[in-house]
Amino acid sequence: MPSARAIASAVLLASAVGVGCAPPDAGLPPDAAPPDAAPLDAAPPPRLSLRGPDILDPSGAPIVLRGWNWGQWGAMQPQDAADNAAQGANVVRIPLRWWGNWGDGTIDARQDSAPGHIAPAHLAALDEMIAAASAQHLWIDLFVDSNCGQASLENDTIAACGTGDDGLAASFLNDPVAKQKFVEVWQFLVQRYAQTPSIGMYEILPEPNFSCGPNGCADWSAAPTFYGSVIPAIRALDPRTPILVGPTGAYELRKIETAYLPGVDGVIYTGNLLDAASRKPELVAAATDFRAAHGVPVFIQQVGVRQSDTDASAIADTILSRLAAAGIGWTWWTYRELKSNGVGFAPYWLNSGDGTWHVNAAWLTLLGGKLR
Repeated sequence: MPSARAIASAVLLASAVGVGCAPPDAGLPPDAAPPDAAPLDAAPPPRLSLRGPDILDPSGAPIVLRGWNWGQWGAMQPQDAADNAAQGANVVRIPLRWWGNWGDGTIDARQDSAPGHIAPAHLAALDEMIAAASAQHLWIDLFVDSNCGQASLENDTIAACGTGDDGLAASFLNDPVAKQKFVEVWQFLVQRYAQTPSIGMYEILPEPNFSCGPNGCADWSAAPTFYGSVIPAIRALDPRTPILVGPTGAYELRKIETAYLPGVDGVIYTGNLLDAASRKPELVAAATDFRAAHGVPVFIQQVGVRQSDTDASAIADTILSRLAAAGIGWTWWTYRELKSNGVGFAPYWLNSGDGTWHVNAAWLTLLGGKLR
């Protein structure tokens, strides 16, 4: 049987060439807009908006966003968007991974010579995911992940990322060339999806670890300073779509106060409730206290617990119930996993033995029941 790595690569290749579902810009140059996009002079599609601590739908009514991460690159299946909508989800979190070490070399989308500095096959796969979610009216949290750029504690190494101006492993703090290209990635994506319905928010860079090490983070102002330097380039092209940011320390929810950007409107704030943090429902109070103190919305872009953990079902039920009581939206990490053997976070996993997708129906029922 093929290895799990080979299967994952095949999934990505199939997505890129349109097996099962043709990418929306197939046959067009990679810098062209998808053909189903409205003309550039058309009225822009509705977007979410913010009013104090509330996220509003296009009618102006408060909305609590709940849904899934399509987090593992190459794992989305053609039926997922329709299935998620039927489950009651109204949001999906979609990645582009750019400049990083993700194992087998098939996941990093960085190609400096390509339009937007994004490899064409990866751009086609991203188009496909966004088109699928948009067609089902799922709000999209689009994030660009970079475990080099974010100064990942495990993966930001000289071998993987190169050397920054200070002689240390390169990141967006010490490699101004890489940072500028990253800004240009975002400018490209904002323009590419300007006429795409259901773009809900731009998550600039998840889980930064700026100034952090094994013993903690030295400068909690590093993340908001970074975000503040990137937001104007996005706002110049799109002043409407909300932007999602969080604290350094890999979105350490207990430090969400340090992420605040005074005087910057249109911002949603986040922190992680993933793995160990999901076992601490009292952390939700950090989010609600911050929301009340500043009158800004909070959305948890990653909440999740491994099925292999003791009392996983009770942990999931408790943390999601606590978020519901607080009126805070979330996306579960994650919907499908490669090589998890059915004990990871996701209800669906790709079995490395037979190369087929399997589902833990009870886990899917539990999580899906929290979406409405």
